[in-house]
Amino acid sequence: MFKKTLLAASIAAMSTGAFAVNVASTALEHSNEGVQTAATIAAAAATATLKAEYKQDDLITFTFSQDLDAAFVAATTINATLVGAGGGDEMVLGKLSQDANSVTYRVTSLSLGNGATTTVGATVAIEAVTFPGAALRAAGTATVTYSATLSNGTTPLDQATGGDTATATIVDLVDQYATSVTTGFDGVIDVEDNRETFEGAASADTVTVALVNTAAADINATLNTVTYTVNGNFAFLDTDPVTAGVQLGTNTVTVDFGTVDSVEADKIVVSHNAAVAVTLTIDNVEAGVLPTQTFSVDAVVNYDDNDAATHDSAVASHAAGEWTINGSEVTFPYAPVGYDHIVTQFEIANSGNQDGDIILTAFDTAGNTYSATLPQKAEAGKLTKIGFDDVTTAFGLTAGTKLSLTITTTAPAGDIKITGYSNLNDAGRMSLLSDAYEGM
Repeated sequence: MFKKTLLAASIAAMSTGAFAVNVASTALEHSNEGVQTAATIAAAAATATLKAEYKQDDLITFTFSQDLDAAFVAATTINATLVGAGGGDEMVLGKLSQDANSVTYRVTSLSLGNGATTTVGATVAIEAVTFPGAALRAAGTATVTYSATLSNGTTPLDQATGGDTATATIVDLVDQYATSVTTGFDGVIDVEDNRETFEGAASADTVTVALVNTAAADINATLNTVTYTVNGNFAFLDTDPVTAGVQLGTNTVTVDFGTVDSVEADKIVVSHNAAVAVTLTIDNVEAGVLPTQTFSVDAVVNYDDNDAATHDSAVASHAAGEWTINGSEVTFPYAPVGYDHIVTQFEIANSGNQDGDIILTAFDTAGNTYSATLPQKAEAGKLTKIGFDDVTTAFGLTAGTKLSLTITTTAPAGDIKITGYSNLNDAGRMSLLSDAYEGM
């Protein structure tokens, strides 16, 4: 009786999942841009390798992670491939039902003995399916999962265990276009040269941006053009403040591929028609005062998808470098000077052992710009005061003026602290907001 019990248990185990089906597929890969307007999107076929003994009337179901296209009709029958099959050996699956995201088959015919002796190792082809385009674009991927039961529809059969899997990815969508900044702006503004050049007396700096075209294996878009917008402060390139827009004069903005479409105070726009790296060079020939700043680059790609529809797609923004200064610098966004009822002053504390020149630059509410080097220095180990009269004299101001004022010294930045304050009608000193103390 004990041996019979063991035998029965062994047979039950073999019938209910002691073996493990394995599902494999070489997924189709499409670019999101390539299938952007596709009504339906195709997936790859898959193959299930059986690892249990099946019997007639056992049930097999293919379940998809996304609803199938409404027009897709699964095959009526599937002929499994048996290992060593001879004439007359067959395992036939007949379609029992199909719903929104699954197809169920019944083993309608099973004949062994003419070469094939088992269903273990047999392969079942899971046909390629199609999915609604919008739903698959939202999901980005789709899988198929194989499951089987005995004829009662509830007892599991041939469940995947160990290193096997009952699920395979059959389609993936990937982004085709991206940008990268391979070399960012990195100029160090030289305060010894009145901030008109970079260190080494260089007047030019460059940034290199590349469009990355990661073509998918199957369906892709076709590139038409890419437009880069380099964001920054380029007002220093303007040589004619009277004429609207940025008048370059002998300043140059060039690219080694494509065209420079426009140069504006806050951006430079460049376009081209290939997935290649583009180097933008800015040359401050006319020695405008260079501002410290950070840069970013945006890109818009124009392309045709696989259905010949044309699109513009914005690509993620990237940092594109910065311009620093080989001295200390603080900007006061609001600094009123030259008013009878407001006393505005600034203090420079130099804790180091190197004197530094003091350079003032500013612009007012009317858009006028100013630049001057003060006769006094930021002396080492001392506190140097700058009165509003020092500012008005340096800039030649004869009336009260509201400035955005930048104070720069040629002393090492780590040794310098710059503060400012105003006193309105002798009501007491009030600190001026600066970029060194924002948020404090």
